[in-house]
Formats: sequence, structure tokens, C-alpha cells
Amino acid sequence: MRRKRGLALITVLLVSLVVLGLVWTGLAFSTNNALHHASVHGRNTARYAAQAGVYRAIMELEKDSDFGGTLSEELPNLEARFEVEVDNRLTDPDPAERLVHLRSVGHFSRYTRALRVTVAPGADSFPAVGSQGPIQSYGINFINAIAGIRTPYAQPGDIHTNSDSPDAIRGSGWLDLTGLASAVGSIQNIVIDPHREENADPISLYQVDKNALLSGSFTASGSVPETVSENLRVAQSIEVPGNLHLASGATLHVQGDLIVHGSITGDGVVVADGSIQARGSPEVDLDNTVGVLLYADEDVELAAPEATKNVDQYVVAADPIVTFFGQMPPLTPIILSENLPVSAPNGIEFFRWYSAQSASPGEEFSRWRDGVGTELEPGLPGDVRDWLDSSRQILPQLEAWANEGGGR
Repeated sequence: MRRKRGLALITVLLVSLVVLGLVWTGLAFSTNNALHHASVHGRNTARYAAQAGVYRAIMELEKDSDFGGTLSEELPNLEARFEVEVDNRLTDPDPAERLVHLRSVGHFSRYTRALRVTVAPGADSFPAVGSQGPIQSYGINFINAIAGIRTPYAQPGDIHTNSDSPDAIRGSGWLDLTGLASAVGSIQNIVIDPHREENADPISLYQVDKNALLSGSFTASGSVPETVSENLRVAQSIEVPGNLHLASGATLHVQGDLIVHGSITGDGVVVADGSIQARGSPEVDLDNTVGVLLYADEDVELAAPEATKNVDQYVVAADPIVTFFGQMPPLTPIILSENLPVSAPNGIEFFRWYSAQSASPGEEFSRWRDGVGTELEPGLPGDVRDWLDSSRQILPQLEAWANEGGGR
């Protein structure tokens, strides 16, 4: 019996050692796991602090576009802090380089995380058309914007006037916007888009220094060539019968009114002591990151390239293709690409495909267009679907436009 009790005691001791070993191993696993979670928490908190620094810098830039330097702040709720270096290049001579570079560093305990972000003014950070005086619109006009020269997809385009006149935005025909029409005064019923705001607060608009535009030497001239490649000054009002191109760095100063019967293009400057009447170009040059700057002491009239002058107003026939693409909702190309069926073609073939699929929708097409009620497959927004549906009525015109070289 004593021998068996001895064996039993040894067995109990061995079992106890095994149990203690398991407990110790479990404690070791738990400790390592806790340390791992603490490390993940620390890194994430430092990253959150860095992100907070980016958002704070953007808020400061929205209040003051000249903001730059270093910004730091404590985050008591997180027991963290951040420092942001703001390299503001919004006044760079090269418009393509007018960016803000941010470097935000977040700190939490012994953890540090850094973020580098480059930001630029969005299309909705300034009005596509802004005026201190009344805005007049005649015929059919579209106001929209693009995200940028490098990413030319549609963005909301706004117009605003600081005029407090009872007809601050007026005219005849209709004015269609992808953004907001706002006026300190009142708006006539030419704005067909529901996004309109009367009695709005005045806003700070882009300012141009005429004296700075006219600095430097000028060559006197009695006429204006088709291409202005140097600084020219014309001492009276003048009409240009054809197109006018402004080379980079060139300024045309007209000491009177300027009327351009053709298109005005380039990346130079036009200054008129009177008014300017001009047409845009039918072609959009995405390689031109500057564009033409027009400055007039009086009115500026901009007309479509194909518009004709009838007495004192421009007249242009309604174009279904222009109307269709002018009414394209913002971000449509990006929205259409999400979950797009692999059978969908490009170009004009896309609209043929959409029309045929709409007449007899398959399951893949229906899931893309209508969705299934989930966040992953929500379907197309109503305005995008309505826009696509309208293409079915003008499909022959779209095909003719494409055959003539449109959309290339």
C-alpha cells in the first residue's frame, strides 16, 4: 500500500506539474496577446492622430487659402497629439503645381505614425462663374465643372453674384447647373435647376490686379494678329474677324472694346479698358493647364462657338448632343464603372448596348442598373439612370455625332 501511495503521490505531482505548465503557457499566451493588442492600439491611435492633423490643416486652408507653416495640437480624448507641416504652393506660377503638401505626424505613448498628403482646391471651392455685378444668361447655357485637367470628370459647377439687385441673375431662355446658383439679390426664373439660393451671403471672389497684368513693356499696334506672341497695346476699340490665339506670356491690351468674332484660345492675357465679346473654342485642350485670362473694366460677354449675333443678343440653336452631355450628373463616369457588366462596350457602343439591354434586361444588367438593395450592389443613382434613359431617345443623333468624329 505504501508503495502504491508513493506512486500515486508521484503521479499527482506529475499531473500538478503538467497543469501548472499549461497554466503558465496560458498566461504566457495571454500576456503576449495583450501586448500585441496594446501595440495595435498604440499604432492605430497614432495613425488617428495623424489623420486628425490632416483634417485640421484642410479646415485651416478652407478658412484661409494662404495658410502655411506648422500646426500642432493635443488630443485629450485620445491622449495623443499631432504636428502638421503645411507646404502651401497655391500661388505657384505654374498652375499645375498649385498644390498643398501636408506631412502630419501623430504621437501616442511611444508610437509615432506619419502621413503625407497632397491636396488641391476642389471644383466646388470656388464658383465656376463669380461676379460682383449682375449675371445675364441668354439662350441655353450649362454651368458645370471638372475635377481637374488631369482628371476631367464632371463636378458640380456653381455660379454666384454679390449683386443685391432684384434681378441679380437674369436673362432669357434657361440656365442649367450641376451645382448651385446663388445671389445676394434675387434670381429670375431662368434657372431651371432646383438648386438656387436667393438672399445669400456675399462671398470673397477671385481678384485680379489690372496694374499687375499690364506690367512690363508693350508694343503699340493698330491691328491684332491671329496669334499674339508678345505684349501688344491697341489704342482704340477693335474687332477681330476670325480666331484669336494668345501665346504663353503674351498680353493684349485694348484701350477700348474688344470684339472677337471667332474663337479665343491659348494661355495668355487679354485686358480691355471697355468690354469684351468673345466666343469659346469648340475643342477642349486638356494639355493647356492655364487657359486665357480675360479682364474688362466693363462687361464680358461669352458666347458658344456656333452662336450668331442677332441685333444685340447671341442666338444659338439647341443641340441635343450638347444638351445631353451638358446635363450629365457629376461623377457619372466613375459611378458607371462600379460593378459594370463585363459585356459593356466603350464609346458609342455603350449607348447602343444600354438601349438594347433596357429593352430586354438580363440579370447582370439589372443588378448593375437597379441594384439588389445592398450596400455592395446599390444600383445606379436615380439621376444617373434618368440621364442614361434619355440617351435612348437621341440614340440616332449620338450615332451620327460619333460617325462625324465626336467623342474621340
